[in-house]
Order: sequence, then C-alpha cells, then structure tokens
Amino acid sequence: MALPTDKYVQLFACCTVTRGVQRAVITDTQRYFYELVPNSLIDVLEMLQSKTLGEVLEVYADEKDTLLSYLDFLLEKDMIFTVDEAQKDFFEALPVQWDYPGSISNAIFDATAASLQTIDYGKLIAELDQLGCKYLQVRIFEQVDMEQVAAVFFPPLEQSRFRYLELMAPASPGMSRQNYIDFFAREPRCVFQTIHSAGEEDIYVYEHDSQKKILFTPEKITGHHHCGQVGPLYFALHLNHHMEGQLYNTCLNRKIGVDANGFIRNCPSLPEVYGHVDNTSFKEAIAAEGFNKYRDITKQQVETCTICEFRNICTDCRAFRKTDDILSKPAKCNYNPHTCEWE
Repeated sequence: MALPTDKYVQLFACCTVTRGVQRAVITDTQRYFYELVPNSLIDVLEMLQSKTLGEVLEVYADEKDTLLSYLDFLLEKDMIFTVDEAQKDFFEALPVQWDYPGSISNAIFDATAASLQTIDYGKLIAELDQLGCKYLQVRIFEQVDMEQVAAVFFPPLEQSRFRYLELMAPASPGMSRQNYIDFFAREPRCVFQTIHSAGEEDIYVYEHDSQKKILFTPEKITGHHHCGQVGPLYFALHLNHHMEGQLYNTCLNRKIGVDANGFIRNCPSLPEVYGHVDNTSFKEAIAAEGFNKYRDITKQQVETCTICEFRNICTDCRAFRKTDDILSKPAKCNYNPHTCEWE
C-alpha cells in the first residue's frame, strides 16, 4: 500500500515504543501484540513527527526501499496512520501516568493443609476488600482437599468486590481433569488455575472462554522459590502494565503477601516480615517502615533491564536476583540484550 509522500506518519497512541541497546519493541497495548524493529526505524518515526514522508525519504534516499517496506509493514499491522499539516498536532502521545483506586491492588496467600485450618482467610479477604484489593493468588504446594479450599475461599469472595482469583495447587489422585473443570466453573472469580505435579499425559490447557483458563502441567512446584520467572510467557502487553512499570515496580507495587505460617510480607518470597495475621492488620502492615522498600524500583533502574527492549512489557523480581544488590538483574532472566538471544 502506497503512503502519500505529502503526509506526516504517526504511530497510534496505543502503540508504545521501547528502545533497547540493539533493537526496539513496538507494543500494541490495545490489541496485545508486539513487533521487534531496528532502532533506526524509531529514529525515522521520530523524524516523521515534524517532516513529511517525502522529506524523510530525501534524507534516506539510499535506503528508500527498505524504509518504505518497514512502513508498509507497520501500516499492515495498523500501527501507523497519516495526517496532514493541519492535523498533525492533534495527536499527542499518551502521558506516562498510573494510579489505582486502593491501597492494595493484588495479594498472594501461600496456603497449606494446616493453614487452611488455622488461618482465618475470610477475615483476611475482608481486610483486603476494604483496602481496595481486586486480585488474589492462592498458592498451594502440597496435597490438600480441594473441597476445603472451596469452602475456605469461595464464600468470602462472593461477599467482596474481588474480580480475580488464581489458584495454584498440585494434582490430586482423587480428581480427574473433568473434576477440576467442574470445580473451576463453580466460582466466576476463579479466572485461572494451575494444576501442577500432574502426569506427563496430563499436559493440557483448558479454556472456558478467552478470560478463564486451567493449565495442567507435570512441573513440580514445591515452594515459593518457584516464583520470579522471567520470559516471553510472562510478558504483559496491556497499557496499565506499561505505564505502571515506568513509575513503579510492577511486581511489588501495592502488593501484599501472607506466607504459609501467617507472616505478612510484601511478597511471600521476600525475607522482610511486617507482622503476623493473628496480631497485625494489613492496614498496619503496609504503613510499617520499610514495607515500600522495593515499590519505586523500575526496570529502567535495574541492571541489564535498563538497556533491554522488553523492559516495559516484562515482569520483575526483587526477591530472586543475580546478586545481593537491590538493583541486580532478576536471577531467572537469561536474556542478553546485547546479543538479542535467550541464553
């Protein structure tokens, strides 16, 4: 498709750009996909903000065909559009801003058969609800009765404003794949389940719809040390993550966790403790000195991440790091932005 040379070419506002040391990523935060492009193309797109396509092609006369092929590619992907002189200043880039209407946005509970008996999770869910929390992950690493899990977590969620429950639990010898699917359907807030330690023949992803999924995997997840995974599987392509990540730590900002013994932490994998659920409220815990120690660490500050083209769509982990340095690269990231390879 031929682009008019007398027009200006602009990226749609929902398409964000992140430069890396070797290449760049353009992310469509509205349709949730990204494209890898050379940094030189980003230079061209920036120039096209103030020069017409014809003027830019004169600057890049020796590379005209290559440049037009890249622009045609972005046009086919519906990432760019053309405007005339009178219109070009009407389309401003989205401001970098983020907020959340609550003190806590997400929480993690590590539960065991014993903690299901001794910890009042209903009270904890009510506390989180008062703090504005909408997302809860419950991680279980040992065999438990799933009916007990349902009895503990489903009723208090029904009385809350929670929107999302993720359950992680080991496969139970007494439950078939269909049993888990039926269990999943009982609670509309249960959006994602990971059934780990399943047999090799049980590798399977069940999709109830585009939003609700169950993953059956033979991987054995035995504790919180499994956390902190980094890679394309965990990329988040929505605008909220992109904006939050430029201002805060996307893993630890407005998060709270309770380990299997009832101790309150920013994340169950972090060493710092801010009380116990028996004698400390979540409101008191998040007000404690040091609770927000990691909150303001962005990927732009983290070693290696700062030059990585994936930093604005990637996850982060301050619990598991390459070194003790608080700004060290995540321990479970094996991407090298200098070679553009996952090693």
